[in-house]
Amino acid sequence: MTRNKLSALLLSFVIALGLWMYVRTYVNTDYEQTFYNVPVALEGESILATERQLMLLSGDEFEVNIKVHGSRQDVGKINSGNIQLVADLSKVNEPGEHLLTYSIIFPGDVPTGAVSAEKNPDRVRVVVARKKTKEIPVKVNYLGDVPADYIKDIAALSLDYEYVEITGPEEVVDRIDHAAVTIDCTDRTETIYESYRYELRDAQQVPVDAG
Repeated sequence: MTRNKLSALLLSFVIALGLWMYVRTYVNTDYEQTFYNVPVALEGESILATERQLMLLSGDEFEVNIKVHGSRQDVGKINSGNIQLVADLSKVNEPGEHLLTYSIIFPGDVPTGAVSAEKNPDRVRVVVARKKTKEIPVKVNYLGDVPADYIKDIAALSLDYEYVEITGPEEVVDRIDHAAVTIDCTDRTETIYESYRYELRDAQQVPVDAG
């Protein structure tokens, strides 16, 4: 009887120890894991464009590191593919450089408040400019000469579009005077029906880098 009682006590102890180890390892342990290069998504860009006439010029690579603290069980449900990081561009009201905070959305099977997180960096940098739209003329530049028995009838020029509409950062758009099309007439003996790319230039014919 005593031996059986002792065996029962030992078994209870082993079971209790096993349960304690489970709780210690999987439930209560303060576990941490770092996820590297997690992308930060931007939302609210349409509000930026339509309501405030602003546009996003540039920003960081929008990848950050997130260190997550919690139980091994809860942290184990998280990976760099199911964390959502979101920065809200609708908070931006003026052109210039802005540092935006971002929110962390954990997977749905992680209980609210079960884990905490450290952000590195804790903000992302964006550059915003005033957006402007304007119409500019298309101007044609001619290179070379046709053979002696032919004429270059510039007056008969016909373009599909005599004006084009451009949209971009106000500072850049204000510098653009026209869209230049260059046609090489060297040794051409037939009427030209071709498509050409245009180049944005200022009033002094200097190309404007529109990004």
